[in-house]
Amino acid sequence: MKTRTEGLSFSEGSTAFVYDTIVEAVSPSDATVALLRDIISAEDYVLDLGCGSGRIARPLAKYCRRITAIDVSTVMLDGFLARGVPDNVELLEADLRVSSTIEQTEVADVAIAMLGGLQYVGNSSEQCAVLENVRHRLRPGGTLIAESFSRPAFEKLIGSHRFPFGEGDAGGTIGMDVETDNALFVVRSSIMLNSGEDWSFIERFRPSTPDESCSLLESAGFSNPTLGKNAPNDGFMWITATA
Repeated sequence: MKTRTEGLSFSEGSTAFVYDTIVEAVSPSDATVALLRDIISAEDYVLDLGCGSGRIARPLAKYCRRITAIDVSTVMLDGFLARGVPDNVELLEADLRVSSTIEQTEVADVAIAMLGGLQYVGNSSEQCAVLENVRHRLRPGGTLIAESFSRPAFEKLIGSHRFPFGEGDAGGTIGMDVETDNALFVVRSSIMLNSGEDWSFIERFRPSTPDESCSLLESAGFSNPTLGKNAPNDGFMWITATA
């Protein structure tokens, strides 16, 4: 489940734009899609969990049979619609904590959850429930690919930071204040584009260690959790598991 829009202080119409601008600058989608192509085949039906504004689903669509792109945020899905939806992609607004909201989907071959999309939940029990619901929508032997927030990486970020991103009017500076209660991390971000526009927002998520991630997947009924060697984005773990 993804709740990236929680606590946003800018207008809803700008949400997907800011998401695209910032995330693409620090996490280029082509690197992620390249790794997914090594796992996903042209015949696969894919669930994109926490799809946001379609940053991954749109370019990935040409490499698989079909995608159901799922997000809890109407704002993000509206942003996806505004950017264009490929013919083999359907959008679904759903809360992955509630199994009935995704029961209408066809049983899939692969489920993907990029950029910590399964970690925006209140506690580990909810995380396990989400994973169980996802497993039930995968065929036996199907694959989950999860890009998970790494606890060791985010522990190094506790405190206040500023760093540049991008170029031209689409570039700017991000300020981050990171705090934690040893389970839930809260990141308060402020963004100043070179064009002069500025926004702020809050993210709350539960990063994990490799052992914690593998244990959680096994608790949800997945087998063979495997840590990838080449996660495309700093601060994340790339994990695959079998339904």
